[in-house]
Amino acid sequence: MNILSDIKKNFLRVFLYTLYGISCFIVFLLIKFPFDKVVDNAISGIEADYQYKITKQKSGYTFPIGVSFSEVEIQNTAVDSKPYQLEKLKITLPLSSIFFLKKEVNFSADGFEGKLDGSIRLDTDRISLKVDTSKEVEISKLLSGNDKKKMRLKGPAKFNFNIVMQKDSARTVSGNGQIEIAGGQLENISPFLKSLKLDKAGFVFEATRGRGNVKNFIIEGSGVKINGGGTFKVGESLDKTNIKMKLFGEYDTSHEVGKAISLMGIKGKKNVPVELSGPISNLSIKVEGITLSGEKS
Repeated sequence: MNILSDIKKNFLRVFLYTLYGISCFIVFLLIKFPFDKVVDNAISGIEADYQYKITKQKSGYTFPIGVSFSEVEIQNTAVDSKPYQLEKLKITLPLSSIFFLKKEVNFSADGFEGKLDGSIRLDTDRISLKVDTSKEVEISKLLSGNDKKKMRLKGPAKFNFNIVMQKDSARTVSGNGQIEIAGGQLENISPFLKSLKLDKAGFVFEATRGRGNVKNFIIEGSGVKINGGGTFKVGESLDKTNIKMKLFGEYDTSHEVGKAISLMGIKGKKNVPVELSGPISNLSIKVEGITLSGEKS
């Protein structure tokens, strides 16, 4: 019994000393390790290899293996696109990436008045990205190319997507995803129809090498219901992505919006053909061939 008791005491002593040693080593690393230099070098490497400009105000270590940033700005330098701004960004390295030497990290970001979670993997010639909204984002802030004087979509949105693309071109995107908007608003539709309040809107998509299909497209609100599907071609930035949708809608003439639609010379009330086309930054809407918004044909 005395032997067993001594073994237990010695084991506990060794365990505590080992734990103390590991703790001291971690503290030493936090004090002496050139953390900021390593982070800056990593960012410079990403900027050079993947054509993105990344700026941040502050960075710090997160336990167990990770880094956090504040006031982050990310911009695609390959095209003339506006930067995306994040209040906070936390990146963690999963154990699988360490064991299998993969360039894959998990991230959590506060931005666009919401929160995003996901993972990103950087291979030699491609980027894999998974994103999900853990808190709804403001869609108008995500569609940064939208001119406030042109038709624009506003409202809380949740989405998820899983995509893969070549590191030097967003036009090679393959993958799928979906988006849902509740309680939003479509603004600056036409001089006669300034806005359309939305009860709900959304769609699902799938793409192969930059070309894809939109399914289950729906817009409901203000006595209007539109649904259908279409196709899209990915641009070098989100606002330069072109879409072409063949939709059908119906509206209630007793509603204020329905009355405005009737005044535009649109005769139908049900199964009205609606065409949505052009780049996301300057969409054109045609109802029964009458252009309501966007470039005149």
